Amino acid sequence: MKALCLFIFFSFTAYSQESQFEYFETDVQDKQWFIKLEKFNNGRWEFWIKIVHPSTKTKNKKGQYMTKKGNYAIEFCELDCNNSTYSISDFTIYNSKGEPIDKGNSYEFNKRIVPETMMDLLKNHLCE
Repeated sequence: MKALCLFIFFSFTAYSQESQFEYFETDVQDKQWFIKLEKFNNGRWEFWIKIVHPSTKTKNKKGQYMTKKGNYAIEFCELDCNNSTYSISDFTIYNSKGEPIDKGNSYEFNKRIVPETMMDLLKNHLCE
């Protein structure tokens, strides 16, 4: 029942109509995670994750600072609340201008959720 309430909550929460992703968390590498829930059925969530990599500054050999603009990735995921597993089936990586630079199918199916990871945080947030 809690999962259904979360689905309804995320469905009607205020968010950008353009992207329809809801901010979730920032990880230890300063990557911002956003989620877009698709459906919940028999203890399984289907959703999209958007991971935004921050811009980084580095010093070149001449001592000048260079900024590398961040990119982002969007992945389609399934999370099984009952078995504590997840799958990532499709992904696209975009450059800082929003242009796709890589895409494909991932073969990460029914992977166990490792404690204290972002997927574990998602599981705790969505399933409990």
